[in-house]
Amino acid sequence: MNKNKIFYINLVMNLLLFPAGIYSENKKNSGEINDTNSGSFNLIEENKDRSIGKSPLKAAFFGIIPGAGQFYLGNYASSASQFVLFSSSAALADHFHRKNDFIPYRKRTVEYSFSDAVYANELRKRNLVYNDDPLNLISESKFERDMRLLRDGRIAETNPLIEFGNYRRLNYSTLNYDLLAGTAFHTMSYSIYSSYRDAGGISGRSDETFAELSSSPFMLSNLLDHKVMIPAIVFGLITAGGVKQKQIPVTLVSPGMKSSGHLAGTFSMALMQTAVGEESLFRGFINHSLSHRMGPVSGAIASSAIFAAAHYLPEPDQSPGSLLLRFGTGLYFSWLQYKEGWSIKKSIAAHFWQNFFAFAVIMTNTYKENRNVSKSQREVHFMPVTYTMKF
Repeated sequence: MNKNKIFYINLVMNLLLFPAGIYSENKKNSGEINDTNSGSFNLIEENKDRSIGKSPLKAAFFGIIPGAGQFYLGNYASSASQFVLFSSSAALADHFHRKNDFIPYRKRTVEYSFSDAVYANELRKRNLVYNDDPLNLISESKFERDMRLLRDGRIAETNPLIEFGNYRRLNYSTLNYDLLAGTAFHTMSYSIYSSYRDAGGISGRSDETFAELSSSPFMLSNLLDHKVMIPAIVFGLITAGGVKQKQIPVTLVSPGMKSSGHLAGTFSMALMQTAVGEESLFRGFINHSLSHRMGPVSGAIASSAIFAAAHYLPEPDQSPGSLLLRFGTGLYFSWLQYKEGWSIKKSIAAHFWQNFFAFAVIMTNTYKENRNVSKSQREVHFMPVTYTMKF
């Protein structure tokens, strides 16, 4: 599959499927009646009595499987759309996961290794790396290296570990996998929230369809709201500043990925999915259900602690300051939800713009195009410290 195809597939899914109504939930309180004889595309309204007497917590539990919660409530169109989006995203993610150039998470960081350096030195002594021997299967040949430099318009290079220090790497297949796996996960998060909401867990929030929530960061009322934009800018710059202070390594990306806008477009889509998915789960479901039982203050503290812990577990080397920032943003988003009558539209907008400002700074300063992105940690150790082409 062409490296840019997946970007446009996801764009079409977001721009066409959601607003068209395929992701519309049961608008129990709207009183709308669809005209089945009209030429416009409308889903037949679900029976608004189907969810009466259904347990919101049980519906949320079923919602862990995208579509199952809505099926439990009798909202079959919403159930089908959630399941189709989840399963298609998961299938496409699996497609990229199986590609030969996919980089597993544990191999995305390249760092100096004494054992790899010793191994590479022994191979270099025996002239087994970076030569033009047709049996050279360990590293790229001198000819391949020269061609790579010529494609980049260079005649010399420095080993990436010397030039950048420890660094991370990201290519098209890996980026596309991350986007699609994120789509599947955040569909599950939204499924939990929508099932809880439509079972009566949150009254008066039937207008918060996926399309409505996805567009909330760009609504003029949110863009002009100081409760949304000022904290988003502050939290975003603090996040970016913390990353700079921690000296997060450079990320090498495939040539053309950054300059073509593919990286920025994919990240923007991923940030949108993250904002909708995380706010649906942590504020829409967890904070509301805990606040309903413990009170808004205790519920906000508990849900924010869960929010911080969920971000800590995948990356346990985070600093205490990073955890405190997660907890603080969780508290603020919970307060914003409470002030808005338990609507998560403004917290989604604040969450999106916080991440947007942070990633804009990080991506500008630390993401660099480099063809050595394809080399594993051991292969980088095989490379000479410096190399200049000879004519």
